[in-house]
Amino acid sequence: MRVFLLFVIIVPLSIAFSPVLSAATLGTPTDEAFTATYDGSTQYYMQLLPTDFNPANQYDVIIALHGSGSTRTQYAYDSRDECRATRDVAANHDMIMICPDYRAATSWMNAPAESDVLQIINDLKSQYNVGKVIVTGASMGGAGCLTFTALHPDVVDGVCSVNGLANFVGYTTSMPALIDQIAVAFGGYYTQNPSEYVYRSAINYPQSFTMPMSITAGMLDTVVPPQSVIQLFNTVKNTNPVNPNVVSFIRTAGGHSTNYVDTAVALEYVVQNAQGIDTDLHPISVNTSFEYQNLSVGGSTTTVDGWTKAIGTGASVVNLTPAGIAAKFNGPIPDGSQIASVRSDAVYQFTGTTVQPGTYHMSFETASGKDNAQVGTFRAGFMVDDSTVAGTMDLDWGAPDSYVDDFALTPGNWTTVNVDWVVPSDSTAIGKYLYINYWGVTDNTVYLDDVHVSFTPVPEPSTLAMLTAGLIALAACAWKRRKRL
Repeated sequence: MRVFLLFVIIVPLSIAFSPVLSAATLGTPTDEAFTATYDGSTQYYMQLLPTDFNPANQYDVIIALHGSGSTRTQYAYDSRDECRATRDVAANHDMIMICPDYRAATSWMNAPAESDVLQIINDLKSQYNVGKVIVTGASMGGAGCLTFTALHPDVVDGVCSVNGLANFVGYTTSMPALIDQIAVAFGGYYTQNPSEYVYRSAINYPQSFTMPMSITAGMLDTVVPPQSVIQLFNTVKNTNPVNPNVVSFIRTAGGHSTNYVDTAVALEYVVQNAQGIDTDLHPISVNTSFEYQNLSVGGSTTTVDGWTKAIGTGASVVNLTPAGIAAKFNGPIPDGSQIASVRSDAVYQFTGTTVQPGTYHMSFETASGKDNAQVGTFRAGFMVDDSTVAGTMDLDWGAPDSYVDDFALTPGNWTTVNVDWVVPSDSTAIGKYLYINYWGVTDNTVYLDDVHVSFTPVPEPSTLAMLTAGLIALAACAWKRRKRL
């Protein structure tokens, strides 16, 4: 008699994909000229192709619109946070990045600029195998990307407005010259040509914004006050049918700029959702290996790209010399050449997602230096809040099991730490915005590197029913076969 053993392995529905901004690069910007169909003039844009570009492959495209007083070179070369983050996101997703002049310094997405951007997109689609088209921009570009999307939603798959404007009617600013710029661009002041101001105000087209959308704004911004984009955001978020893929980053103490992490996560949110990657199931983590600053050997910076510092004085990124590594650690550092150093401070970032039932996993490498007077201590894990850009004092630990602390560190040795937060279906944290946090609790320095975040959702009831039915069927078949034998 032969005996058949039926081994049934139940594997939970797991999402191990955790998108992370890497140190990938784009190619050298090239200046591209074209003849504008609007008026026959020669216009320009800058093009940045992936370094491994292959014309046979399909590529998503980011259209990046510069601010007032700038040109197509701003997003291609500028070191400001908004521009660097946009280039990094484009590189991370192997995208084509396009930086139009759109009639250069002060067009405010008027008719010629609108026509040029539409022509560029259509020309790209005839030249390359184009997938998704994402439109972004800051200040005047933040207004322009909203206007263009409002008027041409059929060619836009995602939009990210950085410190933009959604309503030109009644616009007031601490820089009166901008009012004069808009008057020239729109063929007169509002009192002279009101229909143009109404036509180019995105706030009048909430029905156009059915694609993934994000906005950033500072409540203290007097150059482009945030009220109009917040109003547009709320209308889009609450309109019927509701757009589920909208997120805002509103800094209560922010002005007319957006930091690196807010720009990166806001744009990552749009790109991933446009690509069909649900960020509720794929937490975003930015600059997890601390390699972006490209410091010289032995160098350091108090800027921690991709992370917000709670206090602002006790966290930095360092690139240690070989002698410095040997003085602090018993071996090499875990990833790359740079690490975060945290002392009596915390670094945290929004993951671009809201808490869902399931298990969140965070892993990282941490160490206490051999040269510390005492062993450094830390607390790290998942925090939540009702805001996407909450201050640290507003954040709460998700639950008692959402973090670890007082972990036993052996001075000089790097230790792998894993945090698993199980979120039950009745958790009060569900629906709140999810953050990751690393806090150097004491004045004894601790080091952080190689952070990873992933999520395993609770299977839907229908999925569980299918699994159960399938297992019963397998068991029945095995039983019949056993009886026949």
